[in-house]
Amino acid sequence: MNNCSIFLNSKKLFKFIKIYSYEVLSNKGSIFSELIASLFFPILIQLLTWTYIYSKNDDILLYSREKMILYIIITVFLVNLNNGHDIIYETSNRIKSGLIDTYSIKPIDYNNFQFFSFIGKNFIVIVISLIIISSINIIFGNLLFLFPVIIFVLVSQYICFQLSYIFGLSSFWFVNYGFLTFLYYSLTNIFGGVLLPIEFWPEPFQTILRYNPFRLTVSGIPDLILNPNIYSFLQLSALFLFYGILFNLIIKYLKNKAINKYISYGG
Repeated sequence: MNNCSIFLNSKKLFKFIKIYSYEVLSNKGSIFSELIASLFFPILIQLLTWTYIYSKNDDILLYSREKMILYIIITVFLVNLNNGHDIIYETSNRIKSGLIDTYSIKPIDYNNFQFFSFIGKNFIVIVISLIIISSINIIFGNLLFLFPVIIFVLVSQYICFQLSYIFGLSSFWFVNYGFLTFLYYSLTNIFGGVLLPIEFWPEPFQTILRYNPFRLTVSGIPDLILNPNIYSFLQLSALFLFYGILFNLIIKYLKNKAINKYISYGG
């Protein structure tokens, strides 16, 4: 990609951010309900649960009550930030209706359109999440990892987009959008570390949980903040790079297969 195309894409991304940020800010009721339903209640419920558990224990698997509270706060913010529902839903609907074909003749292809829309809609949440997560890292973590944590939060958005887009493209073969969304959320909650930190799982499962892509969107970042060490940093860096490249290849493969499927049906 040359400098000119990077500049043009940056301008397009800025426009999407501006449009969707204005749309979000203009609907104050949705902001309030989003904060209450998606952030306040999940954090409150988990805090009450873990407060009761820790009333009978001091530390559980090297997690103190304070450490667990911080883990809950960070993961809830990241789950809301890295939410691929709209990508799966919109891509699935456009595939079924045939509207996805129209992007082949538009100034921006569907892949970039969906990514820019995703970032635009999430921009307010990105800013809030970065402030909260960076503050936790500054107060409770290691300042040496502050910049990597910020970069990882931003890159986790791209990994989330890729994962969700792959699920969305699967609508070429799976008609039921509800099944794809259910599968995505189930895998995120189980393998992402939403329910429990990796250390709480049986030893045979920990390897799978530690190296799966869903961890990059949820529990990998709080693990680096709460257990800062160079090994975790290098591991996360390698995983982000590996899955970023792998998912790009998978997306290209699925798009090529989808074209052949369209042609085979006379589309």
